[in-house]
Amino acid sequence: MSVGENKEEKDVEDEVTILKEEQKHLKMAWSKEEDDLLMKHIQENGPKKWNLLLSKGLLKRKAKLCSLRWLNKFQPNFKKGMFSEKEKQLVFDLQSKYGNNWAKTTTYFPGRYVYYVKNYLHFELVL
Repeated sequence: MSVGENKEEKDVEDEVTILKEEQKHLKMAWSKEEDDLLMKHIQENGPKKWNLLLSKGLLKRKAKLCSLRWLNKFQPNFKKGMFSEKEKQLVFDLQSKYGNNWAKTTTYFPGRYVYYVKNYLHFELVL
């Protein structure tokens, strides 16, 4: 085996180690410092450009995780909690009308995020 091949194997091992460390971090709970960095980013950029947090090295979280954290914890108009009976019926009616066009369906649920509407229906269908 040549020196170049050893270097390539070492580079691959290093990349695998880095990926494992990133995955470990992603499974961890959000810290106060991470939440503060996220809020500072939102104040400066609005709820967008999530990839800047990772590219600037501020957070080790992927853009989608930052977006979901904002939606689930900090978005002011986000409606949490159980669906009302009226909302439950509307989910089924709209699914019959629009199929799996969740972006369209969610427009009928102010304050509800598209994933919650979709997941509610899938959860109900499984049970």
